Amino acid sequence: MKITNGLRNWLVKNYSVSEAADADVLRTQAASAVESGKLSPAKFAELLNGDELTPDALFGSMNGGNKGDGKFNTTKAVGRHNKTGETVKDERGRIAMQPSEHENAKAGAFLKHLASRAGLGNSLARTDRELLEECYGDAWAGKFHSHYLAGIPGSNAKAVLNDAVSGGAEIVPEWFDDNLISFPLLSGELLPFVDLRPVPRANSVEAASVGNPTVIWGTPEGTSISVFNTSNLIDDINSSIHAVTVAIEVGKDMLVDAAADVGRQLVENVGQRLSAELDRVIAAGNGTSEPQGIANASGIGTVNTDEGSSGPPSLSDYEGLMFAIGKQYRSKAMRPAFLSNDVSYRRSRAIQIDPSIQTRDQRPVFGLDAVNSYITLDWPHRINGDIPNATAIFGALSRYRLYRRQGFEVRWEMGGKELALKNMALLIVRGRFGGRVADGNAFAKWSDGQS
Repeated sequence: MKITNGLRNWLVKNYSVSEAADADVLRTQAASAVESGKLSPAKFAELLNGDELTPDALFGSMNGGNKGDGKFNTTKAVGRHNKTGETVKDERGRIAMQPSEHENAKAGAFLKHLASRAGLGNSLARTDRELLEECYGDAWAGKFHSHYLAGIPGSNAKAVLNDAVSGGAEIVPEWFDDNLISFPLLSGELLPFVDLRPVPRANSVEAASVGNPTVIWGTPEGTSISVFNTSNLIDDINSSIHAVTVAIEVGKDMLVDAAADVGRQLVENVGQRLSAELDRVIAAGNGTSEPQGIANASGIGTVNTDEGSSGPPSLSDYEGLMFAIGKQYRSKAMRPAFLSNDVSYRRSRAIQIDPSIQTRDQRPVFGLDAVNSYITLDWPHRINGDIPNATAIFGALSRYRLYRRQGFEVRWEMGGKELALKNMALLIVRGRFGGRVADGNAFAKWSDGQS
């Protein structure tokens, strides 16, 4: 379709299109204007100087051929960790899958619908509306009638989304919720290896850990059997649920002009930011305004380093840290690993076989080939920058429990001088997580190492 000056001028004047917009953007906006009823077919033909191009013909050229027909690939690729290459499982024990092209398109339609309801001035094309209708056939999760639930029927979700008061900011399709967390699972240093539990309701989690009873042998006949004290058999591992918010600035023109992959771009950006933040709280969360991290957990084992703060660390330090937890935790099923920042890891690669000046045997203990392996004593060495230089941890990551409240909240904001001057909108995604060490015997740390 040839873009005439008449069509361009109408779009600039009546549809908030930039004068510098290229032909592809103008075609997209013209289609949107016709679909929304703001541009009648008769006026459309007039602006094209009598060229009778039907809306269907125009839609067929949008978004790259078959995308305008609503045909999207539904294939989901197996999720493999970006660093290790291993398959990753989600909190339900299923292999985490990459979002499909179809899900990304539905996510884009869902986000653009919320943007439209927030008053951003964009309108949904026919394909977007069809994709949004498909979302209503899926199960939803989030806040519904003052309760956080999973498995909300799509018909109920549609009613909430169309409500003039709430607008459905606190409910999302379950696949959207899962896709947001799949990016941290596929890229995080720690999140894929801890015990991730979904929580569909409540602001806190009350759980328990069950200890092992003692066994008594050799009690002679006529002697009373010692009564087992169960007062410490079951211990609570309660955890509060804390909110975490991710905000992304999005250009209004981009949101209006975006093709179907806007969903992929925004969900991936939110997921990548969550990845870093969830790893941080697992490692060093303060336990007050956020989940309690391993480094700040009470009840875990402590060891002292040979050289203290003057350092450097020794091979004995790392061996002592590893053997400070029981052998039952040092199995692959428990996902044990060392945890420190990158500075401490680099220092561990510099431990020399014989550091004395006389011999000058300066070979590193772990070998030159192990410098970039991020493996220490045959166990993975995971990195988090919020752990101090003086601290290193070894433990079974499966014994750290992270609770994920299902149902991210999604909303758009466009108020304020700064956003208005930059022609930007703010996408806010709010999730809820809680977490803490479930078994203090599964972890040990030193905090007196080289500063």
